[in-house]
Amino acid sequence: MNENTLGYLDNETTNFEKYRKRLQRREIKLLCKNGKPTMQEVVDWLVENEIKCFMVDYKLEPQFSYQGTDLLFYIKSALPDLPCIILTNYKSDSLTDNLVEDFVVFDRHTMDSTGDDFVKFIETLKRTLKIFDKRIQKRIEYYEELLIKHNSGNITVFENEEFLKNYSLLRSYGVVDDIPSELLTSKVEKSLDSLLEELDEVLDSVEEK
Repeated sequence: MNENTLGYLDNETTNFEKYRKRLQRREIKLLCKNGKPTMQEVVDWLVENEIKCFMVDYKLEPQFSYQGTDLLFYIKSALPDLPCIILTNYKSDSLTDNLVEDFVVFDRHTMDSTGDDFVKFIETLKRTLKIFDKRIQKRIEYYEELLIKHNSGNITVFENEEFLKNYSLLRSYGVVDDIPSELLTSKVEKSLDSLLEELDEVLDSVEEK
């Protein structure tokens, strides 16, 4: 995941080639998601193409069944480390949904501007790309700590839930090795299952009496 790849989704693709060339000159690769994907299809596309930052138009309806802010809310649940921004002509409208912070919303004219505004926007994009790399690095470190606890059996129920969540996310990015499904069950879970089975047996015996 070394390339500075920025994902892009808009209800019209007329601006894509212009944006792509401008960003390419700044060493940022722009990829556009074509068609009318579902929100889950967008998430899958982001992972498959190793997108490090995602830029979306706010006003996607009626071509799409959702607005840009709805999509970012969905993405944040699935890919919490991915920085996302809104690029729009409707900045005030995108904030009334109360789904994104104002600092992630940028005026579309910025991409057509020259001078300081465009330079600052490029600096913001490059910073968000670095943020993604750092977040993934920290997540890997956390996962490796949990993996040691998992393998030793010295892991709490909460930590095991965190372990499985981080494993699933990092595995989708292809940055951790596959773990056989039978080894994903922790000793804590096995102990709990065993206790529950014993409790069921006790309850059954009481009912029989």
